[in-house]
Amino acid sequence: MSPAQGKLLAYGFASLLQAGHRGVTWAHHVPGDLMTRSHRSGWAWRDVLREHCRRCVTGERRDGGRGESTPRRHAFVMAGGDDERWRSVTRRLTGVAMPRQYCAFRPGLSLVQETIERLAPVCSYDQLTVVVDRHEGRRAAGQLKDYRGIDVFDQPTDCGTAIGLLVPLLELVMTDPDAVVLVTSVDQGVADTATFRRTVDRALEAAVERERIVLVGTRSAGTGEAQGWIVPHRPLHPSGSFVPVARLVHRAGADTAAALRRAGGMRSTMVMAAPGRLLIDLYERLCPQVLQLFLFCACLPAAERRAFVDEAFDGLGQLDLFGDLLAMAEQLVACRLPAATGWTDLGNEAALERYLAAQHAAQRRHPPQPSVTGSVTLSRRARRSAPSPIAADL
Repeated sequence: MSPAQGKLLAYGFASLLQAGHRGVTWAHHVPGDLMTRSHRSGWAWRDVLREHCRRCVTGERRDGGRGESTPRRHAFVMAGGDDERWRSVTRRLTGVAMPRQYCAFRPGLSLVQETIERLAPVCSYDQLTVVVDRHEGRRAAGQLKDYRGIDVFDQPTDCGTAIGLLVPLLELVMTDPDAVVLVTSVDQGVADTATFRRTVDRALEAAVERERIVLVGTRSAGTGEAQGWIVPHRPLHPSGSFVPVARLVHRAGADTAAALRRAGGMRSTMVMAAPGRLLIDLYERLCPQVLQLFLFCACLPAAERRAFVDEAFDGLGQLDLFGDLLAMAEQLVACRLPAATGWTDLGNEAALERYLAAQHAAQRRHPPQPSVTGSVTLSRRARRSAPSPIAADL
């Protein structure tokens, strides 16, 4: 049994206990006998989704009412987590100790804001969700106030990217089952945003056409182990091609990383494109108890969901999307960022300082122009019908 398999098995048992306890506590709030029928008949998540939509949003189009055949795009920016080791770094560089994702290391934008700006031409603000920690809600709200229509999920605590993504992803899929999603971290720097956007755009198109989870990698050099490695079945040539993934390596020391590079491996950029329902299928196959817990939550009346999420998160451990779930996924596809993108892993202090030095030099040559105006409306997709408190406004 691999380490990832062992962790998922242990996590599944813990989540099963959580699901049983929460189910007993909240069962009287679920509409009708929906979850009871799903348990007795062995329904898959799609059956529960179909029945829930029939009862709660009767008449809503499968494509979300847009009348379009092209799947809607939606991006998730994973901005949760608070590594204490970085607080001394942010204090030294900016004068304030805070999570690095909210730091404006150079005059202008924080890492969260840079990520949003980078994705804006690919997914508009109202097609973008930022996952943040609730205790940083005030800071996040201050930085997101100028982005119209952006969506926020303020998770009660950091339980890892797999859990932080699942709650807003389920809400999206329940309102738009055909949506294609982009998931990205904020711990990265990009010199050529236009090239980055073109690659992401191709990844989203490939995810729809191939019905696959598409990972974006890079051959750029770097230090640190945080990002992990993608090992394709064959070398990627040219940069715009797509190949099946042989395996993922979550962390690699210097010797292992050198061997992976020689074998054609790519460093993971923590950028992924996939049909939303395919990701839900992955949760159902690898950690069904986790999916059951939050699917139960999604079937609750809107007024009850936030309290349920608070209780559910309180008893869950860490589960990482890339290191735990995707490491066990099948039929992954990968593409490579062109070298001209200038992608940088900002997961360690040395890389961050190099990136900042390059950005300072570029800024002196080309002063930035303001690109965002107006006031924010942190609205949720579901507000077309009724407000959902799962990710209440910060």
